[in-house]
Amino acid sequence: MPNTKEEQFRKACEVSALDAQGNRILHEHLENYRQAFQNLAPRFQNLENAKKKAHLIKWKAIENMDRYLLDFETNFTRAGGKVIWANNASEALEELDKLLATYQPSHIATNHAMIHEEIGLPKYLAESKYRADEADLGRYLAQLNGTKPSHVIQPAIELSEEKAKALWDTKHPEIVPAERTEAEKAAEEEDLEDEQAAPIDAAATKILRSFRKIQRDRATSTDVMISGASHLLADTGSVVISENEGNNRLHNAFSPYHIVFAGIDKILPSIHDLDLLLPLGALHDHGQRLQRHHSLLTGPQRGRETDGPSQMVLILVDNGRSDLLALTEQRQALYWMECGASTNACAMYETIGGGAYQNTYPGPMGAVFTAHLDSEESYDYLQHAASFTNTERANPLNIDIDRLLLKNRHDRVSNAAKPLPETRAWSWYTKLAKNRKYIDFLGKGLKNILIKLFFKKSWGDQRVLPRIPDKSFSTQWRSKAKDTD
Repeated sequence: MPNTKEEQFRKACEVSALDAQGNRILHEHLENYRQAFQNLAPRFQNLENAKKKAHLIKWKAIENMDRYLLDFETNFTRAGGKVIWANNASEALEELDKLLATYQPSHIATNHAMIHEEIGLPKYLAESKYRADEADLGRYLAQLNGTKPSHVIQPAIELSEEKAKALWDTKHPEIVPAERTEAEKAAEEEDLEDEQAAPIDAAATKILRSFRKIQRDRATSTDVMISGASHLLADTGSVVISENEGNNRLHNAFSPYHIVFAGIDKILPSIHDLDLLLPLGALHDHGQRLQRHHSLLTGPQRGRETDGPSQMVLILVDNGRSDLLALTEQRQALYWMECGASTNACAMYETIGGGAYQNTYPGPMGAVFTAHLDSEESYDYLQHAASFTNTERANPLNIDIDRLLLKNRHDRVSNAAKPLPETRAWSWYTKLAKNRKYIDFLGKGLKNILIKLFFKKSWGDQRVLPRIPDKSFSTQWRSKAKDTD
């Protein structure tokens, strides 16, 4: 039984890579995204220039994070909200526990956010005395499947429509979809007319409409809404929450208490930055022109407002982000908006799926980011769990992911304590590799034996080790040169 995360990862890779059906489903979903992206990318007059501008916006935000976070806290508090600072995941959950002990809710609603997964919120709520229901359909299907989100944007991307329908019918066989309102009919027609929208299966439509009915029934009894922020706006003190289904907004309209978790890296200087970052993010997240629902919440209900919470609390989570900020070469990882673009472009992710990574954030950007988060586990192996596929072009902020991966690998090797036998072994290997006559001195038979002895385990049971040819490249080269002469 694998013990470490790295051992679990390697074992999961062997299983996932040989899952032909799972690979086919994942490939189809990723191909749909790529096609949608290609269809909509021309809407930007100059996409590369837009990404450069977005990069500068986040550069400004991260380089001045301390000032902007204080500005946000001042403006958010002035509007009636409350900010709580948490150094790590355990502190964030402790603060949440205090708030829930005060509120004593009968029903909690949560909406999919990766910060929730990072701090362990689903596990905390499952073990608590409170009733908590997921308001995001994708996250709910992953929950029914007994898996964690395998993609930062599409939590249940590995599920086929048949599997999703089977999970739904097992849990909710009695649910009859509610009659659609005129507004919903118009929205569905707009979806079908939209050039990037893929045909919607009848089963998927039934699940979606049934889930909407469930959310409407639950919303009026929600006491606490727990959300994750997409952005924090320093100049207005606003919390930006983006979603496609609108269930977060629905529950938030009825619940008297709203708790939001956000990493300190979500800060933006101004509300005016959204006119670029929202459509750019939607294009790279889902291949959409714009996500359907964006809420800008500036504190709790006040004045003559008739909906929204009476109390709103934002828990700002550090969890290693300040340490990452101190690394001049690697702080660029904090620019990440948690979009799935680099993941969708990663050949390794497409082969093994998100579940194999054994961490909260799968994919190349997740590999970079996770290495710096506070954790008792070691995630160094993730630096080798992403393919180099020009990922800078595959994300909306031009983050140089390949360079960050290489830097993390370099630091891992430099900081690792090497046993004396290993040091001597690599020293001898270096001498051999630098002198061709030593390598050619060993015959092909002995070389094949050594390769099998040292690399059989790491090569895997499903692949055949390559064999050394009769003549080495250098021997063939010398022979060719001699014949030419």
